[in-house]
Amino acid sequence: MTAQTITEDEREVLRRTFPRESYVNTLIRHVSASRMTRWVSVLVADDEGPVWDMSGPVARAAGLTFDRRHGAIKMTGVSSDAEWEVVNALGSALYSDESALHHQRV
Repeated sequence: MTAQTITEDEREVLRRTFPRESYVNTLIRHVSASRMTRWVSVLVADDEGPVWDMSGPVARAAGLTFDRRHGAIKMTGVSSDAEWEVVNALGSALYSDESALHHQRV
């Protein structure tokens, strides 16, 4: 799926979840043997305590690949910058600005 396949309502939900200048929590779920492919999850903590995995909606919005087997966004051809690239792609998709959001590793 690409960024064009999400609705404006879905995009607005993501904008409320990740307002400009907010931190996006990421977690590397798996690393390939070659270390060039990583599976990254995007997590959101609710004010009441629950943690939500927003990897699927983030992947759709940013035009990235969501891998159901690993339950995470598949990033290929990257090394240690996979999480940063996911956050930059989300910032670009939501605000047309790669630096609109900040990355925080969990």
